[in-house]
Amino acid sequence: MYTRIFITAAAMVFFWAALSLMKRRQFAVANRASKKLDYASNTPTIVYFWSDGCHVCKNTQKRILEEILGEYGNERLMLTAYNIDEAPDVAKKWGVRTLPTTFLLDSAGTIKCVNNGLVVSEILRKQLKPMIIQ
Repeated sequence: MYTRIFITAAAMVFFWAALSLMKRRQFAVANRASKKLDYASNTPTIVYFWSDGCHVCKNTQKRILEEILGEYGNERLMLTAYNIDEAPDVAKKWGVRTLPTTFLLDSAGTIKCVNNGLVVSEILRKQLKPMIIQ
């Protein structure tokens, strides 16, 4: 019995470490890519990766992002969206592994949050709150 518990715990630690390393690598890759964006406006930015074949991207995440953008306005928040079918090289440079993926960048262009998969509006608001000037 203790052997099974040990093996299960070891597997969980291994997968947690692997996911942590993958997330750290994605941050590093995306930070290099974010330096190439234009930050003349000094506005916090959401960089959004989506695809035509992704139902969640087109119908759910897009509506959430439009709602958030409508709340804050274009003067306080920017949205940059990339269709990975049309720009696969950009997605590769950012280290995108899943769809939808959103990167939240502060006004200096530093990545503060990465959301792989669907992110609900409450979480986005919580992540954006320290970056948006009231």
